[in-house]
Amino acid sequence: MDITGDSDPYCKVYFGQNKKPKLTSVIDNTNRPIWNETVADTIKSADKLWVEVFDKDRWNPDDFMGRTAPIRFDSLKTGNEHVAWYDLLDEKCKKKPGLGRIRIGLELHQG
Repeated sequence: MDITGDSDPYCKVYFGQNKKPKLTSVIDNTNRPIWNETVADTIKSADKLWVEVFDKDRWNPDDFMGRTAPIRFDSLKTGNEHVAWYDLLDEKCKKKPGLGRIRIGLELHQG
């Protein structure tokens, strides 16, 4: 968090346990970021997606702001957009007041 009380948030999007995360852009000086970005990857139906939110710091390690619980793909229907709000959880995946929520839209396509 900056001196002004704002953050410079970005997300790490994980598609499955053993994959390197995809990164969103950093949104400067806000506590209400809107990314409106598309992040794509190849998945298996057993894979899960989760998102971790960080505050970008110039001089120190980035601050962890929260993460979603894993989102299962096997319950989603191919070709339909699935949009939902997800609570941000702490590092241990526990709900903690004040971490916020993130809205995620998912769309699956067969390749």
